[in-house]
Amino acid sequence: MPYSDKGIVLDPFIAENTKTILQSCENSEDCLAFLLTVFLHRQISTAIHFSMISRLSVLCYTHFSAARPELFSGIPGCETKDKAIQFVKEAGLCHDIGKLYCTNLVNLHFRKITDEEFSILCTHAKLGYDFIKQIPLLSKYADIVYGHHKWYDGTNGYPAEFDITKSPYKKFIDLITICDSIDAATDTLGRNYAKGKTFSVMLEELKTFAGTRYSPELVELLDKDETLKAQISEMTGEG
Repeated sequence: MPYSDKGIVLDPFIAENTKTILQSCENSEDCLAFLLTVFLHRQISTAIHFSMISRLSVLCYTHFSAARPELFSGIPGCETKDKAIQFVKEAGLCHDIGKLYCTNLVNLHFRKITDEEFSILCTHAKLGYDFIKQIPLLSKYADIVYGHHKWYDGTNGYPAEFDITKSPYKKFIDLITICDSIDAATDTLGRNYAKGKTFSVMLEELKTFAGTRYSPELVELLDKDETLKAQISEMTGEG
């Protein structure tokens, strides 16, 4: 069905039925496989974005934790490296789950979206948080869903009511926020309204906003890791 005139009608219907099915899944792998299937049929650019954020987040975490393991200590449910990698992988795959409610606005315009459209799009974090809290197998990712558009220092971003500085998952939110921004900025396929940047240009933006929008520790680790930078450049470019 055409997104433009069917999206508003179909999105709540699809979201509620998706929730019902996810609540009956037996494990998180089944949940995420079904979620990906829904987005592949409903909003393919978001499905691609999910996969990219998951891959980028695991890659960055592996490098960052090897260099500074203490940065990721004390995160609930992530006592071992394998558990932390699984958490980051799955959190990346469902961080934008709230976009189920606004597929008719996501990456479909060959122009800048309007302020009104942007305000609607900004609701996806809160809607996603309310949604995922009702999925027992995925509810541990609620803070990631809620806070991945908040700034590192808590001064900006959305939703306003979420205090990122008090989340026990803050380091993982910071990690996924950086990866989310990298993929969004370098995307040359799914975002019709914007021309993709190179990773090197995006890295300069990360450094400019380190300490405010982005975690200064994670940006510094990224900037100093030549191997990681080459891998991300390949993944977000020709790869």
